[in-house]
Amino acid sequence: MILIDALQRLGVAYLFENDINEALRSIYVEHVNCNINNGVTDDLYTVALSFRLLRQQGYHISSAKLAWAYFREANWYYKGYMPTFEEYLSVSVMSSGYRMLAIQILIGMVDIGTKEAFDWVITVPKIVKLCALIAQLVDDIQTHKVEQERGDAPLSVQCYMREHGVSEKEACEKIKEMMESAWKDINEKLQKPNRPPLPLLLPALNLARMMKVIYHQGDGYSNSSGRTKDIIASLPVDPISM
Repeated sequence: MILIDALQRLGVAYLFENDINEALRSIYVEHVNCNINNGVTDDLYTVALSFRLLRQQGYHISSAKLAWAYFREANWYYKGYMPTFEEYLSVSVMSSGYRMLAIQILIGMVDIGTKEAFDWVITVPKIVKLCALIAQLVDDIQTHKVEQERGDAPLSVQCYMREHGVSEKEACEKIKEMMESAWKDINEKLQKPNRPPLPLLLPALNLARMMKVIYHQGDGYSNSSGRTKDIIASLPVDPISM
């Protein structure tokens, strides 16, 4: 996949058209025939690169990493398995779709949605990971009780309580500390002179900020008729003056 991508970037892929077509066909057949139980070992860059090249060739495939995360969560739920805190985070931050959303947002941003921008964000840099972590944890803190009452799989709060033998309050406080630490890391990276342009970082940053606003005083997504509705309505009615 990396070789094919390099040939395309150099503008000489047409010289190897038959070889590339055959290679992609073989990769697609292998993808279709593979068993999801074997897991996904490729990193997100390789998965995204495969997704793009195969789609260009007319082969329709799903996002393997995202599907793998969904499968892991479903398997835990089916078996009644309580993952460790780190296990939960490694899967939930992916299954939540926040990382993918940070990529998809760039599609409609003509000015900054360049090839270089996609090449950067598709590697899931640290700042995107931190924003996705914050978005996931702030959701978990406000929704874990309701989800447990209806029999859903455990969230980060339950996983932390079980692993460390602490109370719900202590687990929530620890998770809040993790979010504060993540914000500090983000702010530190924003101060570095060699950071990417701010407009490129804003989609991921605004996602974390939005989640903080929606879930600040409860589940403002599921119960959106109150505070969330008022906030959204205030934007066109009482816009912030610049």
